[in-house]
Amino acid sequence: MQKRGLSGIVITVILIAISLSLIAIIWTIIANLVETNLEEAETGLTKITLNIIDGSEKNTTPYDFSIKVDRSYDQNKLTKIKFLIAIENGEIIVIIKPNELNPGAGKTFKFNTNEIDGASDVLDLIEISVAPIVEMNGKEQTLAIADIHKFEF
Repeated sequence: MQKRGLSGIVITVILIAISLSLIAIIWTIIANLVETNLEEAETGLTKITLNIIDGSEKNTTPYDFSIKVDRSYDQNKLTKIKFLIAIENGEIIVIIKPNELNPGAGKTFKFNTNEIDGASDVLDLIEISVAPIVEMNGKEQTLAIADIHKFEF
């Protein structure tokens, strides 16, 4: 008779062990899924591609120039575009323009050297870089430089 009482305890211990094993397996699977989704969400914000298309050109005066920028197809909240313009005297001038680029679209941005301290005309310009500014967690954050274009006027 004592053997039957002992087998009930053994079955209870085995059921508890199986339950704990299943909980551990399910926990591991869920933790990996959450971690993967978080990584994808974080890296997704750095996947905005802005390309400066060759063909920057002088406009009607020696003080005007334009740059065409293409944006990749993405789902990120691009709020502004930061242009960093290197001029001959070694300075870097930052100009921030509001975002007017929809995903997959391109736009020509026009500049005037009057906006750029230290540049008397377009011949003083060396290169221009473009960096996306996105909204993340309610704050704007500038991402890495997406493209650089050397001027050849």
